[in-house]
Amino acid sequence: MQTFFEEYLNILQACHTDILKALDGLPSAALDWISGPEMNSISIMVFHLTGAERYWIGDVAAQKPSDRDRDSEFKVHDVGLDVLRKRLDDSL
Repeated sequence: MQTFFEEYLNILQACHTDILKALDGLPSAALDWISGPEMNSISIMVFHLTGAERYWIGDVAAQKPSDRDRDSEFKVHDVGLDVLRKRLDDSL
């Protein structure tokens, strides 16, 4: 693998590790909490982040369509920490 892509993957892995550390121990209610109008919950942000990663790396760079449903990323509610962990892991 070219050095650039190795470094890029390392950065993504480090970001995902930091996100997982931040999520660790949060109660379920915190994952869905929205601080105000026009704001998003932690769960929504994780789904959107992983959807965007897949889009830019898969659809754009690799030319492998994902049929991403971006709007659905902003409707996520009542998913557990295990689902968020899996989504982050799967996106790598």
